[in-house]
Amino acid sequence: MSPEPVSTDNRRILSGMRSTNPRLHIGNYEGALRNWVD
Repeated sequence: MSPEPVSTDNRRILSGMRSTNPRLHIGNYEGALRNWVD
């Protein structure tokens, strides 16, 4: 018997989004996303 193939399809997408202020809020992510999409 041959062993089952192991799936190595573990893809990740890194956006690099992070806030510049320790207090997280939706405006930080909205601004980062707008620049990332453009």
